[in-house]
Amino acid sequence: MNASHFWSQFFWLFVQGLDIVVALPKIRLAFMLSIIGLLVSIAWQNPFGRGLWKRYYSAVFAQFLFYPAIIAIGVLYRTGNPFQRLPRLNPFVEWTLYVLFGLSLLSGLFWVFRMRGLRWFALCLLVLQQILIFGALFVAEMSITGDWL
Repeated sequence: MNASHFWSQFFWLFVQGLDIVVALPKIRLAFMLSIIGLLVSIAWQNPFGRGLWKRYYSAVFAQFLFYPAIIAIGVLYRTGNPFQRLPRLNPFVEWTLYVLFGLSLLSGLFWVFRMRGLRWFALCLLVLQQILIFGALFVAEMSITGDWL
């Protein structure tokens, strides 16, 4: 796989992961509620203006990096022929996807626990991040199994 092919597949899976979040009604509802909760928590708690925001709290946004990592695994280990009857699944790759999802969940819960005084903001941000990461996991899983919807 050359670099241009990787980036075209990466961009396509990246958009598909976001499209899963927007296209499915129940996931879209959870996504919208988490955005509304995030906006309400910003207005209510004023995390940036009351002096509660510590410098290292910015690391909570690094959790968004799990999304492209999961997508990259889906591109690198995609099934060569999606029309093959039973494509061979690489269990290590599937396990890696689940470990990344679990690590993102654990790091999000760590930040909810760590951000005292801003836990509502952290929880809404965690839910938003996990919904996006779920979309990436969904399309990456389809990519490595070859079982497309």
